[in-house]
Amino acid sequence: METFGEADWGLIASQVPGRTANQCRNNWKYGRTHHVQKLDEPWTDKDRERLKLAVDRFGSKKWTLISEFVVGKTPAQCRMEWNEKLDPGVKRGAWSGKELDQLMERVETIMMDWREVAKGMNGRTPEQCRLRFQINRELYYIQGDY
Repeated sequence: METFGEADWGLIASQVPGRTANQCRNNWKYGRTHHVQKLDEPWTDKDRERLKLAVDRFGSKKWTLISEFVVGKTPAQCRMEWNEKLDPGVKRGAWSGKELDQLMERVETIMMDWREVAKGMNGRTPEQCRLRFQINRELYYIQGDY
C-alpha cells in the first residue's frame, strides 16, 4: 500500500499473482476493520459454532454483520461455509434419478438461471444444481449451447 497508494487497485493486483483488483481491495479493507492476520486459515469447530450462532441471531442474509462475529472470516467466506456445509435446509446427499431428471427438465425449460432452477429442487442450492448439471449434461441429450 505504501508503494502504490490506496486508489490504484489494478496496479496493486498486477503485483499479486492470482488476485484481482477487487480481491486485493476487499482483503485490505477487511483486514483493517477486522484486525485480521490471515484470511485463508481453515475453518475450526469454534468458527463454525460462532457462525451458527450469528446466523440464528441475524438470519442468513446479513453476511457483513455475521462476519463480525466470526473473527478472521470475510462475509463471502461465512456465506459460502453456511450455504455449502452448515445450512440445515440444504440437501447434501446423493442425487436420486428422479432429481436428476427434474434438474435436466428445469434446465431445459428455464435455461441457466441457477437460482430459478434451484427453486424447484427441494433443498438443493443453485451451486449444487449448476455443478450437477455440468457433471450429467452429457448423459442427457439436451440441445443448445451449454
